[in-house]
Amino acid sequence: MKRAIVYLSVLISVVACASPVAQNDTDTLANIVREYPRWAQMFDAPRNVSTQLMLLCRLVQEDEQAYLDSEHAEYFVQVFVNPAGEKIMREKGARVFPEGAIIVKEKWARDERFAKNASATKPAGLGIMLKEKNGWQYAYVDEMGTITRDQRQLEHCAACHSGQSERDSVFYPQVLSE
Repeated sequence: MKRAIVYLSVLISVVACASPVAQNDTDTLANIVREYPRWAQMFDAPRNVSTQLMLLCRLVQEDEQAYLDSEHAEYFVQVFVNPAGEKIMREKGARVFPEGAIIVKEKWARDERFAKNASATKPAGLGIMLKEKNGWQYAYVDEMGTITRDQRQLEHCAACHSGQSERDSVFYPQVLSE
């Protein structure tokens, strides 16, 4: 809940400064960030994932590479899905999500300052997929609250997810549940 409040406060400041054209997108993302913690969680607790899986939702920043290559890098994800997509999300095999389905991959990186406490983590970002009439749209909110919603900047998301075309571009439960 605390992490959602942090994200929400950053998004509210973005909403206040947004142009009228971008206002609707920003409002939608602010609503998602506010609501997703109440949606269905796909795992009982955040799942430990590899560095590679953690980074698939964004490109590596130059200053992060040394940490990512160290033995201290530990990552976790929790996947949330809104009511419109929950039933489909739990299906195995071929499937198609309805328009309005939203999936949020909450990404966590262990904070090495608290390495002795396995539960101490800090949010590393939110990968967001929104099913619209013409397909999935992607957004990313980083740990500082910076929103990326320009689909040209998120082409790597679409390219990666396109490998799951029979599953409507969604990896769960095939990859994340293993």
